[in-house]
Amino acid sequence: MSATPEASRGNFDERAAQFVVEITDPDSPNFGNALGSAVSAMDVTYETAHKQSYKLMRQDRIRNEIERILEERGMGKEHRSSVLIELITQKMTRKTERYNAEGELVEVVKSGPTFSDIIKAVDTLNRMDGTYTDQKKVSDQERDVHRALIKEVMREARDRAKGKKIEEKPNIDVETYVDQHKQC
Repeated sequence: MSATPEASRGNFDERAAQFVVEITDPDSPNFGNALGSAVSAMDVTYETAHKQSYKLMRQDRIRNEIERILEERGMGKEHRSSVLIELITQKMTRKTERYNAEGELVEVVKSGPTFSDIIKAVDTLNRMDGTYTDQKKVSDQERDVHRALIKEVMREARDRAKGKKIEEKPNIDVETYVDQHKQC
């Protein structure tokens, strides 16, 4: 018996299908947890599961099947995003302590998300919409530009040290420099 409709069409092997079931089943202790789902579905060590879950989650067909199942259950990306946004926009936690006549703490009542909850929600949203990936690409690009600028400055410093005449250049416009190197 195949674990998912995809698996029955022959697109997934049984272990990959079980991984999809584990990660998408809200009653599973591994719901939403790729590593835990891999350990459970494949009956492997933590190290092997780490590698396998990474490989599986990089496959478009696995991610698409997970998203399809979550959408069917009303837990798709848009729903998860709206829940996180709702959490972020709520007021932060208020802590109320109640004491009895002897001054002993009887009850602590907390309401609303904590600052930590809000930070985690923002982090999750950033991961969902690819913000971190975009930042990485920009960071790599900026790094390359800075490296090129440093090389140019070092070359000029070496030439000056050797007594070579350096033609004076206007200050380097970083944006122009970036645009020139994007085209390369």
